[in-house]
Amino acid sequence: MEIKRASLVSAVDENIPISNKKNTNTFVVIIANENYQSVDAVPYALNDGNIFREYCQKTLGIPERQIQYVPNATGNQIKAQVKWLQNICAAFSDVQIIFYYAGHGIPDESSRTAYLLPVDGVGSDVTTGYKLDELYSALGGMSAKNVTIFMDACFSGSKRD
Repeated sequence: MEIKRASLVSAVDENIPISNKKNTNTFVVIIANENYQSVDAVPYALNDGNIFREYCQKTLGIPERQIQYVPNATGNQIKAQVKWLQNICAAFSDVQIIFYYAGHGIPDESSRTAYLLPVDGVGSDVTTGYKLDELYSALGGMSAKNVTIFMDACFSGSKRD
């Protein structure tokens, strides 16, 4: 279901700085989950992911082929992107990783653990999510020189807006 809303344009969405810098050892995964199958949408997540991708290319100088942009990612697509990063780290040395996520997060109240919610996940069932500790462990276990994570998610169980 597509939600119609007024366009929101932020100053950071326009006039993105352009640099001559080339970042050929940086690899990026951008997950932008806006349109969910069983819970409310996350307004502007797709826009935010696209704008971040532009910043990666124009400002940070990361080649387009080294950026994986996945709009409305399923659980398996998120896992596949983490695996892609693991393969990159195994194949190349001196690699830097950027992982960006915009979308719903869900808490497990009993264990006080947080999960990313894929678009095919169920908000009331944390087993359909991607455990945040597992993501951090996978990214932290890579042989990357540097790992940077941008997380735009609420884990309170409330809506983003």
